[in-house]
Amino acid sequence: MSVPDQSTIFPYVGNGVTTTFAYGCYLLSADDLIVTINGVEITTGFTVNGIGSQSGGAVIFNTPPANGVKIVLYRSIAVKRDTDYQRNGDFRSDTVNRDFDRLWMALQDNRRDKLSSLRYPIAENLDGELPTFGSRLGMMLGFDPVDGRATMIPLPSSIGAGDRIPFNLVSGVDFNPGDAVLALPRVPGSQGNIEVNFDGVPQDFTQWSVAGNALTIPGGVSSFVTRVWGYIGTTLSATIPPNRSVGEDQLVWGDSIQRVCKTIAEVLTLDTTVYTRAFALGYSTAGDDGGGHLWFDADDNVSVPNGGTIFNGPNGGRWKRANTTVLSLLEFGAKNTGNIADAATNTDAIQRAMTWASSGGKLLRSPAGLYTMSAGVSIVLNNGTGIGVGGLRLTFVGDGPGSTCFQYAGAAAPTLFSFTGAYADRLLLEGFRVQHTDQASVTNNGIGIAIIGQVNTAVRDVHVFRMTTGIRCVDINACEFDSVYLGYNYQGLTAQIGTTTYPNALVFRNLYLMSNYQYGAVINSGVTVTFDGGSVEGNGVDASGAVQPGAAGIAFSNNGVNGSASLRVLGTYFEGNSGSADVYITHNAIGTYVFQGNTFNRIDSTKFVSNNVVIDMSALGAGSAPCKVEWSGNGFWRGGSYAVDPSRRYVAYLMGASFDQLYIDDDGTNNYQDAAEVPSIHPVRAAQYGAFSQLQAQAYVVGASGTMTSNRGISSISRVSAGVYNVVFARPLGGTPMISVALGNGQMSWSYSNLTANSVTINTFSANVPTDPLSFQLLAFPGV
Repeated sequence: MSVPDQSTIFPYVGNGVTTTFAYGCYLLSADDLIVTINGVEITTGFTVNGIGSQSGGAVIFNTPPANGVKIVLYRSIAVKRDTDYQRNGDFRSDTVNRDFDRLWMALQDNRRDKLSSLRYPIAENLDGELPTFGSRLGMMLGFDPVDGRATMIPLPSSIGAGDRIPFNLVSGVDFNPGDAVLALPRVPGSQGNIEVNFDGVPQDFTQWSVAGNALTIPGGVSSFVTRVWGYIGTTLSATIPPNRSVGEDQLVWGDSIQRVCKTIAEVLTLDTTVYTRAFALGYSTAGDDGGGHLWFDADDNVSVPNGGTIFNGPNGGRWKRANTTVLSLLEFGAKNTGNIADAATNTDAIQRAMTWASSGGKLLRSPAGLYTMSAGVSIVLNNGTGIGVGGLRLTFVGDGPGSTCFQYAGAAAPTLFSFTGAYADRLLLEGFRVQHTDQASVTNNGIGIAIIGQVNTAVRDVHVFRMTTGIRCVDINACEFDSVYLGYNYQGLTAQIGTTTYPNALVFRNLYLMSNYQYGAVINSGVTVTFDGGSVEGNGVDASGAVQPGAAGIAFSNNGVNGSASLRVLGTYFEGNSGSADVYITHNAIGTYVFQGNTFNRIDSTKFVSNNVVIDMSALGAGSAPCKVEWSGNGFWRGGSYAVDPSRRYVAYLMGASFDQLYIDDDGTNNYQDAAEVPSIHPVRAAQYGAFSQLQAQAYVVGASGTMTSNRGISSISRVSAGVYNVVFARPLGGTPMISVALGNGQMSWSYSNLTANSVTINTFSANVPTDPLSFQLLAFPGV
């Protein structure tokens, strides 16, 4: 059978469904057909039909090849002879034909492989064998410029850069006739990277040499040559750039490559037809932590630039920050270096940042550093979406009051931070310090933080120094202040009604009111206000050391509008305050005041409070606005140079002329160091409960011997003589004790003498004659 001239290689692409793939060449054996999938030969999982047919057949896969795989079928005849002819019979033509067919098939396969190889034209009769391994290392395959043979050439320094440029040197301009050295416009690197022509005549490389950018022509340039020109560089391997040869102009930036700039300002100068992604190393200077990832939105010409998250493009469009979940003041251009020259820049940046954060209900950070300010900033918290339907509100957090500080150094009296809410804003302020630089006089230094119209606001770990008012609260309720430190202000904190709500349900935990000139805290018309822990010290003295007579650590007044549980002071330390009182309460309406576990110390002979606690009811008349006070576990102590003075009672109840609704509950766990300063209580218009009304000592006494039984609080009873008994109390009863005796005999009388807080003498009589009763009962109550 003849062997037709036909294709012997058949490529396909699988689709995941087809199993049959045709081949169109003559095969004598299925083993002569090679099957590959994605370049890998396979030998199983298929069958081959059409063996012996000149038009070919098909490969049938057991399982359809996957979608997208490359399938190649090609014939490959092994160059060998399997048939051995024997002298044993008739001529077998079929056998001989098959042998010859196989030879021609192998020749066809060889021709196919030859056509796919790199080879010299036959007429050139050249040897195509490559140089040895060592000669090829680090070299390029090239061809000799004379005989065209394959040769190995070094890699040029400019390979892949595509930097071949023309040069043109003009006689009389760039050189003079006879010059032997001409300056080239660039360094070729080697002779292979330069072509030289004199006018229209190429110059052989043996007629010139190059070193650096100097072209040397032995004997000089002839006078008839008008120009020396040629090409420098190479265009080889243009798709494979060499190391460090690619610059900005060679890249297609698009959306996948990010341009790095030093500052935001540099980003804003980029050509947005080329660059649409950028990274700034800083806001104003590289490394100032105000940079970040930005992208260009060519379709947005509406968004208002804010200098932090949105910036104007050079010709329309907007540059935008990629991350807007949590940002810091630095990313709006604020500087935390403490430079007074940056004060105006910082004020503007802080205002823009606060406006952005409040409008979107974001967390705004204030990284550690000193931020100088030239004026105050004002923030409206309500951004139009109610909390109940998923609205979000501002959270402002620093790195701690020891690390993040805002300082005003001007001459005005600003409100440095003003937060105005709509009574459902959940503002959180945390971890920073606000202060004025001037400490000599703080009466005109402005307000540190103003909190207006807010419910459920939390202020934590915030310090304010040297302002006229540290924190000013207007129309707030259900707010919490935790670990807040207010020092060296004229008044540390004030809370009052504006137009809507009295200070209600306020909690101050670990509040530190220290060295404020007039008041530590002033709460006007408050209700359900709690001071829990913390310290109130050194208030009531100005910067010169002068005591302010009307000062107080805490000044509180009530009005009974929102309830009668007015004030609780728990576990708070009071010491070294001056002026009127550690706590001065103006009682205007029904109210209850609880003091539990507090320390009240007076330690200086000139800087002290007149009373530790004053409860002023002097504006009220008889039968109005009951005032109830509870005392438990408090300590009143004297130390240092302070001297006892009966006119300076620990607690002063100012009742006016007729007020009769004072109720005092002292549970007996309070410690009063000096009896002379124990609270003085009106004997008629004040009612006492607790320890002041409780039985402190009792005994049942046999008259003839003075023997006592059922005794409590009595150390001893001795019968001195008939009807005379000396009683010693186990502990002082306080004040002038109240004594009661019930005689076991009828028609007898009794009296007492020698009464002190520690002892008393009981006298019993019958017809005015000292007589022993059969028995008597003795009861003793503390005095006032």
